[in-house]
Amino acid sequence: MNMDWMECVRWCHAAEDETAVDAYLETLVDLTQRSKYASPILTRMRDGAGVRAAGYVVLYPGALASVGNLRVDPRDSDCELLINLAKELFDEAFHQGAEMVQAISSLIASSVSSDPATAFVSPDPHRDLVLQASGMNPIAKLVQMECFALETIPRLAVSDTGLE
Repeated sequence: MNMDWMECVRWCHAAEDETAVDAYLETLVDLTQRSKYASPILTRMRDGAGVRAAGYVVLYPGALASVGNLRVDPRDSDCELLINLAKELFDEAFHQGAEMVQAISSLIASSVSSDPATAFVSPDPHRDLVLQASGMNPIAKLVQMECFALETIPRLAVSDTGLE
């Protein structure tokens, strides 16, 4: 199995918790072992003139590709390099059989746009500007819920919720 993608993915997440990145890499390794694609992790890295840029896309079953991460260092570098890199990744994903490329961004208050419905707005506005410049458009506002300690949550009867 080709594991060349690991260096790129690890570098793209270098600022994150190492234990969390290791767990994520295990998930991606599992995906590569079960994938119908010969190379389900598509990566691009560029080095030159003191600037390093990298990004990756994950090909999932069902003709869906998802942007894993995009990163440029130093951070204040011209993002044109990263935009072109993202476009290359998207083109390759479509060439491999993806029918849609998605990127998930959290919607929070930001100065990126006065209308969050028409712009990606997230904790990383630089990444989101790159995604927009690469041709991506927001399609949904996602609200997620999760529960970690089920035993600590008081149970409500269906009648208590008004859902009868």
